[in-house]
Amino acid sequence: MAERSVLYYRLGDPEYLKIVALANVLGIPKSLFKSVEGRQTDHNKLCCSDGELFLVCENGVTLQASNEICRYLCNSSGKTGFSGSSSALQRAYVDYWLEWESAELRPAVKATIACGSLTGQMLSSLSRLEDHIKLTGGCYLIKESQSLADIVVWAAIYPLLRAEGKYTHAIHRDFPSICRWFASASQNDLLTSAVWQSTGDKGVDAML
Repeated sequence: MAERSVLYYRLGDPEYLKIVALANVLGIPKSLFKSVEGRQTDHNKLCCSDGELFLVCENGVTLQASNEICRYLCNSSGKTGFSGSSSALQRAYVDYWLEWESAELRPAVKATIACGSLTGQMLSSLSRLEDHIKLTGGCYLIKESQSLADIVVWAAIYPLLRAEGKYTHAIHRDFPSICRWFASASQNDLLTSAVWQSTGDKGVDAML
């Protein structure tokens, strides 16, 4: 990440989890992250209920889409292979899962948390993910190694699989491949420590 770029965030923002997890994996210093809580900055006008996470690049360009920020972090840190840039095919796979997370999975998770039960949209998204993980063998979403796609999808469903007793029973019963994949990813301390870092030590309750 370029030294003059700054990421603004609010603790507990579910989309901030993926940014912190990725930063941990890539070794990006948190000194470049600035909380907007109680701050007045030139970029406060960008803060709203649907836009509290944004990156101001060193050239002044502002990125507000969380997955776009993730790509920028990968590319600016030199870890382009992690984001699929090492080949056109891998890049297409990563792009697919990032787009799917943004267009389908993330809205389904938000709707499920809002109504307190697994929605039809959520069940459809989980079925899509379950089928794919079965086909790939269950360790990673793309081939034999972890990629940006794994982190983004892991962060999106984290609130559902860690909300003790609320959704976990049904998901463990009906989507075992997702649960195994999720458990495998959660063994990485760089990911799980991001939960506490992104919520101010409040854990999953801050995301619900």
